[in-house]
Amino acid sequence: MVENEPLRFGIIGTGGMGAGHLAAVQATHGMTLAAVCDTDSEALHQATSDIEAPGFHDFEEMIAQVPMDGLIAALPHHLHRDVVAAACKARIPLLKEKPLARNMTEALEFVEMAEDAGILFMLATQRRYNPAYARMKQISEQLGHIFLARGQYCFRWSRDFVWRGQWETAGGGALHDMGYHTVDMLNWYLGLPDWVDAEWRSSGFPAMDYDTDDTAVTMFGYDSGAIGYLLTTWATTPAEETFYLHGTDGVARADQTGIVHMDTTGSVVSQEPGEGSSGIALRNQVAHFAQCIRTGAAPLTSARANLPNMAFIEAAYRSAAEETRVSPRDFLPE
Repeated sequence: MVENEPLRFGIIGTGGMGAGHLAAVQATHGMTLAAVCDTDSEALHQATSDIEAPGFHDFEEMIAQVPMDGLIAALPHHLHRDVVAAACKARIPLLKEKPLARNMTEALEFVEMAEDAGILFMLATQRRYNPAYARMKQISEQLGHIFLARGQYCFRWSRDFVWRGQWETAGGGALHDMGYHTVDMLNWYLGLPDWVDAEWRSSGFPAMDYDTDDTAVTMFGYDSGAIGYLLTTWATTPAEETFYLHGTDGVARADQTGIVHMDTTGSVVSQEPGEGSSGIALRNQVAHFAQCIRTGAAPLTSARANLPNMAFIEAAYRSAAEETRVSPRDFLPE
């Protein structure tokens, strides 16, 4: 890495969020695309058709042949272990798509691998880089005592679940996958709850064969007296991703379109529009990743900082299985 020269990034996985990361790298000053990798020939061809960076089917071959300052990985959950191991072996900073891992055991393994190798390991929890959701963090300090929090992330999945429908490959369904963002926002705004109480179902798509949750409702509470719930489903419409914080001095609501700050009567105190899509959040996220590589600073969304998200999800699934309240803190390392 030469000072003032663009950082070189490799992308592993070019479909779905991988395509978004690819576009973000191309659109961000100080970054350049060094190489891309995908096992799907058609997806790889589509990703490389209008760029000069070489394409690979094997990420280990890509790492061996192309000098890179950082890696970005967006793969099915069960395929990330080998990527984490390869990044650690090559001592290359890694930005990995959420979730951190399929379960807490694997999450701790990933974190320890990266820390033993001394590499920067960052998670793609891009809601923290979305202006509206980030502003929510600031406004939360003006709401007085927050006594209620609620997050809703809903849409209807339009494809077969494939690997997402099996616990072994996915680690969980709607709560663990897209709901990871909602869990992350809760922990960012208020910290890890003292207890969770969850129920989930897998009955929204009778024609599909899957056993992970397509719908989950997770209640939670804090010793401070605050309570709330997260509703995560990819089985129904209308599409919505909204987070509310209710305090003794006001209410805040944030979504992709912006944020509204209201007083306790519902009158608007302030209203700020959002960008309306994930594009700016992805660009802000990769720019932060690049800055951390250049400066050595710890990322806002480091892998270790994501362990509370995994603890919340682990506790929620345990709660549903045992039909009782569970403390997420019991799943964190001492």
